[in-house]
Amino acid sequence: MAKTSDHSIFLVDDDIMSLTLYGQFLKNIGYEEVHLFNSGKDCLDSLSLRPQIIFLDYSMEDMNGIDVLKKVRLFDPTIIVVFISGNESPEIAEDAKKHGAVDFIVKSSINRERMKNIMEDLDHIVVPRQKPGKKSLFGRMKSGLGI
Repeated sequence: MAKTSDHSIFLVDDDIMSLTLYGQFLKNIGYEEVHLFNSGKDCLDSLSLRPQIIFLDYSMEDMNGIDVLKKVRLFDPTIIVVFISGNESPEIAEDAKKHGAVDFIVKSSINRERMKNIMEDLDHIVVPRQKPGKKSLFGRMKSGLGI
């Protein structure tokens, strides 16, 4: 299992209070690489930072979470996306999961301990990031063949 500080995490929510609170929960339980975004567009514009986990609000002013999720999936299908929403609709949760979210959490249920439990569950499925400058075996083979 990876050390907690090894994960790159994006938090995306247009509610600044929630965004700040969840960021503080993650930092308090040992996660250091936490990036906060108050819009889906800002999140998408920063995907080059290669997050491993994205906590994503469903209802945002600039674009809804499903639209953001679809674009994240096109960029990198290995990024884990967890929805956090004030909306308790089972239909919305089902739609989020249908599009690739691993979980849908209601905002009113989140506290420091719950966030810690969520992260412990996600630790088992996070895809480790490749270190910069290192190529995969396939990448090295392609380079060796001049491709």
